[in-house]
Amino acid sequence: MRKSEGMDNKLVKMYVENQKHSYELILTAVLIAVGVNVLSSGLMGLLNIPHKSCVMILLGALIAGLVVANLFIKNTKSLNRCINLKGFIVYDKTNKKIISIPRYAVSEKMSDYLRSAFAENKAMEKIWKADSEFVTISFDKEKNRETREITKRGVLLVELLEYCIISELTVHLCDYFNLFDGLDLEQISRIDIPDILLQNRFLKLFSEDMDNRTAFVDPT
Repeated sequence: MRKSEGMDNKLVKMYVENQKHSYELILTAVLIAVGVNVLSSGLMGLLNIPHKSCVMILLGALIAGLVVANLFIKNTKSLNRCINLKGFIVYDKTNKKIISIPRYAVSEKMSDYLRSAFAENKAMEKIWKADSEFVTISFDKEKNRETREITKRGVLLVELLEYCIISELTVHLCDYFNLFDGLDLEQISRIDIPDILLQNRFLKLFSEDMDNRTAFVDPT
């Protein structure tokens, strides 16, 4: 968890630095625009170019457009990043379950979510226990290389990890926005979630109305 917090701090610092650079670029662009304006006015007066106003407008629009396009491209590239985070799970092959490691939040949550899902959806438990591996490895003699194919259990594991990330992000955003008193926030529900997200079986199960979930139905 300490490594994760350190990564978060680095990302925040990176975005703050990018914002500072954006302000500097905007100030530079304004100064360049003023300089070009003065220079072009002087050149037009020296060369006696006709229709000075139209030429000035076109030149100013061109320069402004180039500056805005440059800022947009640079900021977009700096925000689009791919970050690889390494982690691990301990899997009990005999009992076919994920072992919860104390103080390792990812393993604890994955173990809890998996156990809860199996208690409510026996089909998911059957899929999990049907395969013996998460990935099957075979050798393609024609292409002379190994091929890896994720099993149904492997797909379920990926969906479980995705749900852990979505859940953690939800908690983080709620904690952040709760710091602002009087902030009018719109809360979304299951019907507002895009269908592509509901392809994640854990998200689909845990976002279901509690009245439709076995674990919350009063047996009496």
